[in-house]
Amino acid sequence: MNYRPSTNHHDGLWWQIALGIFVGQIMTAALLGVIMFLMGGFAAYSAGQALKSAVRDMPRVTEPMTTPRPNRRGPSPLKDGERCVAGARLRNTGGAWIQTSKEPC
Repeated sequence: MNYRPSTNHHDGLWWQIALGIFVGQIMTAALLGVIMFLMGGFAAYSAGQALKSAVRDMPRVTEPMTTPRPNRRGPSPLKDGERCVAGARLRNTGGAWIQTSKEPC
C-alpha cells in the first residue's frame, strides 16, 4: 500500500500566484506612470505660466544699449618712487615693494 499523500491537486497553483503578483505589479507601475506623467504636465504648465508672467512684467528697453568706450589715453605716467614690474605698478615702502593700483603701467 501507498501511504504518501497525493500532491497533484496543488501543481498549477504556484504559477497562478506568480502571475497574479506580476500582473499586480505591472498595473501598479502603469498607474504610477500615469500619475507622474500628469504631475509632470502640470509642472510644465505652471513653469510656462510663470515664465510668461515674468516676461510680461519685465521693463521694456526703448533706447539701444551702448558699449562703454575704451580708455584711449593710455596708462598714466609713473610717480616718484614707483616702478613697473611685469605690468604692475609697485612702490617702495622702506625695504618692501607693494602694488599701488590695478592700473597697468
